[in-house]
Amino acid sequence: MSAPSDAQLGFAEQTALGVPKAPTLFLPLLEPEITDTLDALESEAVIAGLDIVGTEQRNGGARTVEVAVGGELYQNSMGLLMRHCLGGYSSSGAGPYTHTFTPGDIDALPALCTQLGLPRVAGGGVDPWTAVDCRVTDWEIACSAGEIATFGVNMAATCSWLGSRQVTDGATTSTSTTLTSASAAFAAEDVGQLVTGTGIPTGTTIVSITSSTSVVLSAAATATATDVTVRIGLALGTPTYATNASKPFKFIHASATIDGADVPFEGITISGDNALKTDRRPANRGGLASIAAREGRRAYTAKISKEYLDPVHWNRVRRGGDFPLVVTLASGASSVSITGNVRYDAANPKTDGKSLAEEEIELVFLRSGSTNASAISVAIVDGTTTYA
Repeated sequence: MSAPSDAQLGFAEQTALGVPKAPTLFLPLLEPEITDTLDALESEAVIAGLDIVGTEQRNGGARTVEVAVGGELYQNSMGLLMRHCLGGYSSSGAGPYTHTFTPGDIDALPALCTQLGLPRVAGGGVDPWTAVDCRVTDWEIACSAGEIATFGVNMAATCSWLGSRQVTDGATTSTSTTLTSASAAFAAEDVGQLVTGTGIPTGTTIVSITSSTSVVLSAAATATATDVTVRIGLALGTPTYATNASKPFKFIHASATIDGADVPFEGITISGDNALKTDRRPANRGGLASIAAREGRRAYTAKISKEYLDPVHWNRVRRGGDFPLVVTLASGASSVSITGNVRYDAANPKTDGKSLAEEEIELVFLRSGSTNASAISVAIVDGTTTYA
């Protein structure tokens, strides 16, 4: 019988759009979510004498797939997601390694495949829920007094499939794209599913459903055979966790400076918005979106909450000007550092006459030179060789 603790979360970079890839990175799971919704089209027309919409007046519409990963910020293995948050990447050093991430060409990155292992409540195992062509739309690193640091990532995907099954009566014909199986019970939701088995080329997917026992594949079989063991859908990955992957950074690991001066904060949040267009829906996609692509200006912001000590930050809002910001989380040989050029949007001191006075600082990252990297960069020091 499966238990809630059997849930798992994994990621992999795809080698082709639309083709699921077995997870290569697993992270300890905390509040992940995949949503796959269908915005059904409904006729506005009125039929005399009837004031309830009929089944004949409703039809399929746009399908939207979103992935939300609300995780903790770990001391190892976070670089893959950070690379997809920012786009630009370089690495140096050796044991530990320094990985530097800057705003780069997100559209040029391989798409991410995300797989959530979903335990059945009444037992019966864990079902893989696989989302493909994921792009990071926005992200957030946050840390508050007395808490573990968090790393939240939201992604737009093009499609998802829940479940995976295996049959042993598959039949293929060399050079043919037809796959048959008397027991497979093929259905419309199988379109796009990964298909693996002897004589079926790697990365083959289901293009269309001919009947409950026959489908058309995206690639022709390389052999003629019967009683072939065929898996439909991406199998649930076997989780392995990197060294220190379950050891998160926490508040006492954190520090921040603005213009070189320490900021004794109680809470800090760094956020990024990649300005992606997520509703690209050409007619040949059957209601599915194409992979999300950038169409506007990216934006990076920071919010800091702290006790009110003096009017320094309030004055900077009024005077304007740019300041260097450095936020660091460090534990042993591992660290995450966010460095940027910021300008104040707001600094709002407040008091209720009963508690210590506080202030909320809002900052925006701006280019200080001719490259996007002059606005913000993230450096991760850990034991991973490369995240490319």
